[in-house]
Amino acid sequence: MYRAQGLAPRTKPEMDEFIETLDPDSSGYVTYPHFLALCALQLKSKTDETKEEEVETAFNLFAHGQVNTAGVQVISLNDLRAVARTLKEEVSDDVLKAMILEANGGSGISRGVGIDDFRAIMTRAGVFQ
Repeated sequence: MYRAQGLAPRTKPEMDEFIETLDPDSSGYVTYPHFLALCALQLKSKTDETKEEEVETAFNLFAHGQVNTAGVQVISLNDLRAVARTLKEEVSDDVLKAMILEANGGSGISRGVGIDDFRAIMTRAGVFQ
């Protein structure tokens, strides 16, 4: 989880600091509260630029270059179908359409989900702070 969030230590001194925070008694064990505390500190220390990069990276995992009628790159119904297929999930078109409408505020299936919509829905879901 720590690596997936982009929070893994990058240097030896940073690793030493992590270990000190995670195991302050040098017991050789990490308690869940210490782990949570370190995660919270690391997440709080992310810059706005880092957060925006994460949003863009995640958005691009879904969007495959399609643009809507306004010329904006979007996550389309076909993109969501492809993701479901890749994950070997059986998801009906009705559910995928509902996801798009939820994300874009009911603006229509053909409008897709732009990056601003994506950022907003992921922030509401607690994925991006």
